[in-house]
Amino acid sequence: MDQIDQEANNNSSSDGNTSFFKTLFNGLNAIIGVGLLSMPYALASGGWLSLILLLAISGAAGYAGVLTKRCMDANPKIKTYADIGEAAFGKLGKTIVSIVLYVDLYLVLTGYLILEGDNLHNLFPNMNIHMKGISIGGKQSFVIIIAVALLPTVWLDNLSILAYISATGVVSALLILGSVLSVGVFDGVGFHNKGELLNWKGVPMAMSLYMFSYSANPVFPTLYTSMKKKHHFSKVVVVATTRLAIASVAVFAKKNCKDEGESCGFREGPCCSDTNCIKGVCKKNCKDEGDSCGFGDRPCCSDLNCIKGACKRKCNNEGDSCGFRDGPCCSDLKCIKGACKKYCNDEGDSCGFRDGPCCSGKKNVAR
Repeated sequence: MDQIDQEANNNSSSDGNTSFFKTLFNGLNAIIGVGLLSMPYALASGGWLSLILLLAISGAAGYAGVLTKRCMDANPKIKTYADIGEAAFGKLGKTIVSIVLYVDLYLVLTGYLILEGDNLHNLFPNMNIHMKGISIGGKQSFVIIIAVALLPTVWLDNLSILAYISATGVVSALLILGSVLSVGVFDGVGFHNKGELLNWKGVPMAMSLYMFSYSANPVFPTLYTSMKKKHHFSKVVVVATTRLAIASVAVFAKKNCKDEGESCGFREGPCCSDTNCIKGVCKKNCKDEGDSCGFGDRPCCSDLNCIKGACKRKCNNEGDSCGFRDGPCCSDLKCIKGACKKYCNDEGDSCGFRDGPCCSGKKNVAR
């Protein structure tokens, strides 16, 4: 393997002119990106044990990058994933890999533009474009503006120059991390020991966001080809894939669930375990006495039953109506003629088969 590395570096060192640190900036910018913002929500959704998935996906992404390096070392003619597909499975493999790769890049770019539009619209909600009778909404306007602003960067075919743009992205990520830590330490927000150990319902969301954050593998062949000293590429992959996981956990150190009455959602974060996110607000998982209930509503709390569309106590007190729809009487009462009554009747009360027996010390006397 050392011989292969030496031959690859000797044969293709002239193909690249990007240093280790510039390649590292390009890799960090590609991987950290939106991951630093979305992973805290993913971790809060899946719980602390979902960190196992984060580390597993991070390790798989890093190992895939190392395998990519080995493939390109073995054959200096391999420059892209499509070339790897052709070397492994022929022309058909090259076609399939190319289709998957381009669709993946297209969808990831679309996702980034949508996120940019949503975030900027939240900062500037009154933004709209009106031109010659055409009206474009705020989110759509920002998507168009960002696409036009970033278009010139795709014309840069020299990754050594593009590294300076990537460095600004890495610095922005560090500023976000520093801002969160500053808010937690100095602005009275603090760091709360909240959050579930494992939330099975949130695991699919967590896994999808973890995988989305590590969707930069398609750029690995380009980064490798651009490097001047290609034997350092493995270090770039390891540093880039592990830094995102560490930074995400640091951001997650802040309060990771919302209490009752607080806003919730993708950006605000999930609700704590005793509440659910309902129409953007955290509400209790169960309804209190007197609240409406039914097929589409939340269930009544554990000490209540849904009776005639309203949450009521599981048992009815003396004098309350009872029966199939109204619910049973409490343990010291009996449902007699549709009303909850004592098991026995006091002196002067009617008694009999339907009215119930007399209390102890009393005698049933026919009237």
